[in-house]
Amino acid sequence: MNPNISSTDNGKSALSDAAGVHGGPLDQDTHLRTRREQGDELISPVGSSAEGAEILNDLLRGEMSAVEAYDLAIASMPRGDVARALRSLRDNHDHRVSLLRDRVRAYGIDPPPSSGAWGVVATTLQRAADLLGPGAALILLEEGEKHGLRRYSADRIAYDLDTCEWVQATLLPAQEETERLCRDLVSWGG
Repeated sequence: MNPNISSTDNGKSALSDAAGVHGGPLDQDTHLRTRREQGDELISPVGSSAEGAEILNDLLRGEMSAVEAYDLAIASMPRGDVARALRSLRDNHDHRVSLLRDRVRAYGIDPPPSSGAWGVVATTLQRAADLLGPGAALILLEEGEKHGLRRYSADRIAYDLDTCEWVQATLLPAQEETERLCRDLVSWGG
């Protein structure tokens, strides 16, 4: 076999180089990309662009629902330091919404127009927490941040190697920071 040809699980071959399949994984339905890093071979999962985009769309819906939950919490909070901190956290999620939409579009798929079921659940819970007062609202937001952190750090996310690296380098650190800021806000007492 030619060392510059890599085979995918479905028997198709693709020309490759040290960086992986020419053209990158986002423009192919089935791909296998390998790269050596510190002596280990990293292999991109084989899958369809639609599957990768759907995983990112699920993360996108989660981010959109976080923006909606923060909007509700901000509306119920008295003006001041807490409201400013919540707006900053909301803006962090809104930035990730933009990043995820762009990444989904790179797959050639339209991102969802709304948060869907994620948003309904988040909105219902946030409205209930807001009725119980600022402390309950902040605790619920903190739980949402922990959930988001678990989603971004989950090993089960199976998209192409480039997107996996992008999530780990871009979205995960941003979510870690948002979670930390929210946790600090809750422990400060809001």
